[in-house]
Amino acid sequence: MEYAFLPEPALSLKTLGGVLDFFVFLGDNPEHVIQLYTSVIGRQTMPPFWALGYQLCRYGYTGTKNLREVIDRNLKAKIPLDTMYIDIDYMDKYEDFTYDKQAFAGLPELFKDTKTQNQLHWTLILDPGIEGNNKQYQTFNEGYKNDVFVKWPKSVDPKDRFNPPDVPTDKDTAYGKVWPNGPAAFPDFFKNETLVWWQGQVKNLHDILPFDSLWIDMNEPSNFQARCPNNKWDYPPIRSSVIFSNNQLSASTLCMVTEQGEKGEYRHYDVHSLYGLTESIATRKALDAATGKRGFVVSRSSYPTAGRYANHWLGDNSATWPMMHHSIVGMLEFNMFGISFVGADICGFMGATTPELCRRWSQLGAFYPFSRNHNEKTVSQDQDPGVWALQGHPEVTDAARASLQLRYQ
Repeated sequence: MEYAFLPEPALSLKTLGGVLDFFVFLGDNPEHVIQLYTSVIGRQTMPPFWALGYQLCRYGYTGTKNLREVIDRNLKAKIPLDTMYIDIDYMDKYEDFTYDKQAFAGLPELFKDTKTQNQLHWTLILDPGIEGNNKQYQTFNEGYKNDVFVKWPKSVDPKDRFNPPDVPTDKDTAYGKVWPNGPAAFPDFFKNETLVWWQGQVKNLHDILPFDSLWIDMNEPSNFQARCPNNKWDYPPIRSSVIFSNNQLSASTLCMVTEQGEKGEYRHYDVHSLYGLTESIATRKALDAATGKRGFVVSRSSYPTAGRYANHWLGDNSATWPMMHHSIVGMLEFNMFGISFVGADICGFMGATTPELCRRWSQLGAFYPFSRNHNEKTVSQDQDPGVWALQGHPEVTDAARASLQLRYQ
């Protein structure tokens, strides 16, 4: 689809096809228009009270000992801390619903101890890509048995499906590549059987690691190796600015020709933008059932109505001053979209932050609706508030503490 503003004023909308439903909201002012819009799509889910507090994460925690160190130094620095996140590092071979029992030995006990002693809450990440080439991996085995994954249509010849070798194909499962070591299959959340399977996996993990919330990432869905047969869905006749390379609409995601739904009634081309939404709905239901409490789901992908089930962060930003500025714009935009509990990675995710940037960003981020500090694995320096005083920059720690104390008042 292509949108363009015309000088009349008018809006031009062009699309290759599909069913178009138009809703026109005539409000007295912008705020009224947003109220009318959210009355149709549904309003933001109420987060649990603790989710309003400060949250801390990084990609690259090395194990349980590292987590204890991070928690201890922030509590010692009197940083208000309500929630700790663990990125994919906790998984065994980056496989969903597992944890590395060597590097993260004692993780269940850490969860329980910090919940009791510090009233800390824990969030684990899940990605939709399920490792499909590990015969000992029960999550995939059960999912494959129950036919829960996105499929190739029968019309695509097996030799044109670009599946990797040594994976089961008798159910026409489509594979890609994400974080697991081997090829990945992708759950089809339009299927009822998938919802049952997903809920069971979430419960099994919660029985081992008593997390409080879930963070779902890579759910556009992302795919590092999108090789697709030549067809009008994956290689559309009209070039679009959303195409990354080789005029392939499915670059970095699933092949558009793949099928979803109970009977394969949906082509991925038609429901691609709903993938994150359907995963959010499934995850929220599974989380509520596993914990017996009001859930808190953070999703990278969103769509109208997604705010009824999940919250959102603004994705992988950079540790730069312009990115800090853009975070304000992004939050205001998502407020208009009906997802008001939103925030950006404080101090920046990609690249090494600086003491002054992190100090200012911590002051701003203390007033994000969703307030979380997060940075990437390839950056060796930590950037949590408590670490700065230990590195000769107590002004950063002091600024974060003072700003967060205002948030908590």
